[in-house]
Amino acid sequence: MSIRDFISSILDHKRIFAFLIALSVVLCSIGLKLTESHTAEIIIKYICDSAEEGLTENGQKINPYEINSSLVVKNAVSALGLKNTNIEGICRNITVTPIIPTSEQEKYASWIEKFSDYEKNEDEKKSTVYYSVKYTSPVGKDYAKRMLSAVISQYRLFYVGKYTYSNDITQLSGETVMQYDYYDTVDMLREKIKSNIDYLSRISSADNDYRSPHTGYSLLDLAAEYKSLSEQDLSVAERMIVENGITKNAWYLRNSLQNKATESQYDIELNNKKAETQRNLMSVYSEKNEQYLWDKNNRNEDENSESSQVRENVERDKVYAQTKSVYDNLVLDYVKYRTDSLNADIDKQRYENDINSFPDGFSNKELQDELEKRLADTCEKYNNLYALTKSTIEDYNTYKSAKSIECISGVVSHKSTSTVFYYAVSIILALMLGVVLSVLLMYLRKKDTDDE
Repeated sequence: MSIRDFISSILDHKRIFAFLIALSVVLCSIGLKLTESHTAEIIIKYICDSAEEGLTENGQKINPYEINSSLVVKNAVSALGLKNTNIEGICRNITVTPIIPTSEQEKYASWIEKFSDYEKNEDEKKSTVYYSVKYTSPVGKDYAKRMLSAVISQYRLFYVGKYTYSNDITQLSGETVMQYDYYDTVDMLREKIKSNIDYLSRISSADNDYRSPHTGYSLLDLAAEYKSLSEQDLSVAERMIVENGITKNAWYLRNSLQNKATESQYDIELNNKKAETQRNLMSVYSEKNEQYLWDKNNRNEDENSESSQVRENVERDKVYAQTKSVYDNLVLDYVKYRTDSLNADIDKQRYENDINSFPDGFSNKELQDELEKRLADTCEKYNNLYALTKSTIEDYNTYKSAKSIECISGVVSHKSTSTVFYYAVSIILALMLGVVLSVLLMYLRKKDTDDE
């Protein structure tokens, strides 16, 4: 077959080429539609002071690959309100890649060249603080962007909770309902209020008095609201209960108070034993210290000797020591146990006195209804305040996370597949198939002509 015959055959069968090209474009479009995927990407940076050493705020090693952990992804899916989602599939499609700036690469190359001995190694180099996080999804670019954004948000909260000594929302005392006796409801509610006040005060003293932009409340504002609720609404309800002996079941309440008094007595004895143990340890420590003869002119004494260590832990005449010594911890533990014992004794006396306030036969329905209404209002105020506290703490955790991990870029999305490449390949395949068919048809025609 000559070239002229080949070209003539192609021209004669140009309709076949047109059909094959059109068919390949249609099939390629359908295939891309079914297999098309989008990749969302974001650049993050660890901004704590020890990040370049590869350490978190509390000294643990930074592990950016926790971003695609099941816990973080599960929280992200929950935050988006999605159901029946393959968590493991999302985890597999998230990739975390360290990014080393060009300037850092040049510094590292220069640092390597200046090695003068073999004692140094690459463990001494600074760690990168930049990471690229990508998520690939076949669902669509909007889904990929939303999912990656949610994953990064949940990872920042996860990081704060694990590495920055933050207080978790689960540490808050939860909502309350009137499903117990009136006395027990007041007692439980007072404990919840006290716990939340201590919780908010610890955060404020450790960091700052954060104010939420959504609720408008600061941490100390919420603590003041709890205190006001306890001293006003709750105290009035408690006085009504004790002074009038209002109860749902007097026999049950007296037994409950007796059990609480017994538990308080057990706590008194236990804390007294612990305090006595601490006091004995303090005595042993003091006796050990008395065996040491101080000689400030003796500069040759081994500073690491046992006697020196004992002396330095209690002496404050030369330099003020800001850190707690062994003796300090012994004293603080002793004070804590003695305080807990005295508090338990106070609770025991209160329970024993209140037992006599609830005789059988209470029948003032009007006063009972008034108390129930007051308690219901108090519980509702507490639950509303608890919701405000929870929302404020969520905003505080977000604020704390922004001080640890910074998003250098927004979430951007692009197609993972090159449509031009696949269309070009499909057209080339169509042309090759057209050439084969044209040659085959020409060969068959020529054979028929020869036979005739």
